[in-house]
Amino acid sequence: MIETDVTGRAVTGLDTPALVVDLDRLAANIQRMQDLADAANVALRPHIKIHQLPPVAHMQLRAGAKGVTVATLGEAEVMADTGIDDIFVANQVVGAHKMERLARLARRVRIAVGVDHADQVRALSDTFADEESTIEVSIEVDTGQRCAGLAPVGLVAELAKAIAAAAVHLRGIFTHEGHDYDVATKEELPACAHQVQDDMLLSRRAVEEATRESCLVSIGSTPSLIGGAEILPGIDELRPGTYVYFDASQAAIIGHFHWCASRVVATVKSIPADDRVVLDAGAKVLTKERRGFGVLYRTEFWRALRPPRRRDRGPFGRPRRRRKRPCRGSLSARWSRSFPTTSVQQPTSVTGSSSRARGSSTAGGASRPGGKASDGPAKVCPPVGLVAAPIRMSYNKNKMTGCEIDLLRRWVNQARRTTNARVESSRQRPAGADEPRPVRECLPRA
Repeated sequence: MIETDVTGRAVTGLDTPALVVDLDRLAANIQRMQDLADAANVALRPHIKIHQLPPVAHMQLRAGAKGVTVATLGEAEVMADTGIDDIFVANQVVGAHKMERLARLARRVRIAVGVDHADQVRALSDTFADEESTIEVSIEVDTGQRCAGLAPVGLVAELAKAIAAAAVHLRGIFTHEGHDYDVATKEELPACAHQVQDDMLLSRRAVEEATRESCLVSIGSTPSLIGGAEILPGIDELRPGTYVYFDASQAAIIGHFHWCASRVVATVKSIPADDRVVLDAGAKVLTKERRGFGVLYRTEFWRALRPPRRRDRGPFGRPRRRRKRPCRGSLSARWSRSFPTTSVQQPTSVTGSSSRARGSSTAGGASRPGGKASDGPAKVCPPVGLVAAPIRMSYNKNKMTGCEIDLLRRWVNQARRTTNARVESSRQRPAGADEPRPVRECLPRA
C-alpha cells in the first residue's frame, strides 16, 4: 500500500524510489522568473505541464502570474476544479467530444485555445454559435521548432481574417521557441531568441493590418530566458515551464545544480562489479527522454559530468552496432530495368537471363571477383555484356545501400578488365583456334 502521509519523516526514511521537491528552491525559482517578467513589463502565464500540480500552480499565481498555460483539455479541467479561472490551452482542440467538454468548461472559466487551420476555427465557431460564453483563440506560429503552427506573417494574417469572420474572438498569436535547445553554444541563445521575437512582431503587425484589431504576442521557452536574452518591446506575455523545477538539462546551461528543486531518492540494491551500480529507480522514474545534442551537451559543466566514452560504446553508453559488410559475391538489389547486352564487339557471346546472380562455370573452372580460380562453381563478377550499357538505376527506388553500390562498381571494373584481356587474347589467337565457350549472363531478378 502506498503511503500518503510522510509529514515529518526524514528523506532517508522514505520508501524509494521517491520524488522529493525542495519547497525553498521551488519558491525561489517561481519568484526569480516572476521578477524577470516584471522587470520587462510583460505578463507571466507559466506552463504547468512540468509539475501538473494545482498547489504549485497556485504558488505561481500568488507570486504574480496572470494565469496558467496547459497542454491538454484534461489539464485545464483539473486546474479549473481548483479555482483557477484564466487558462490557455496552448494546443489545438479537435473532435466532437472534446468540443462538448470545451463548451462546458467555457461556462465556468475564461479559456482560450490555439489554432493553426481554418477547419479548427469552423469547428469552434459551430460549437459556440449558440453558447452564451465566448471562446478566445490564439494563432500558433512556427518560428523554428517545425512542429505545429503556421509560417510567420503571410499565413498567419490569412487565418486571422478567417477568425474575424467566425463566431470566435481572436486573442493573439503565440509560439514556443523549443528549437533554442539545439543552438551550439550558450552565447547563441540571445540571437535565437531575438530572431523569434522579430518574427512574432512582424506577424503581429500583419494581423493587426488584416483585422484592424489588437493582437497579443505570447512567447515562452526557459533556455532563452535564463540565457540572458532581452525581451523586446512589443512582447506581451511569457509562458516558460521548466523553470519551476529547473531540471538537470537547464543546469547544464548555467553550470550548477543549486536551482534544481526536484530530485529522485533511490536505493542502491546491487553492486555487481566495481564499475557498475544498480538502483531501484529505472527508466520510468528517471525518464528516457533526452534533449538533442545542442547547447545542453556542449557546455564545460556537462563535459565535466560526463564519464569518459569507450570506443565500443555509443553516446549514452550503449554498445555500438557493427554493420555487416555484404558478401563480395552477392548483390541484394533490385534493378529498375534490363540492360542491353550486345552493344559491344567481343569474342564471347552472352545469353540473357533474369535469374539471381549465381556461379557460372567455364572451361577452366570458376572465376571469383578477386580473380582467383577454384575447383567448384563459384559466384562470379557480372559478364562482359553488363558493362556495355550505362548503369541506370534509382537509388531510392531500388533501395541499394552504399556498400552495394560500391560493390557493383568493383564488379563493373573487374568485368571491364576481363573484357579487355579477352579481346586482346582473341587478337593474338591463330586462325582456326577454338572459340571460347559462351559466358552465361548473371543479372539479378527484376
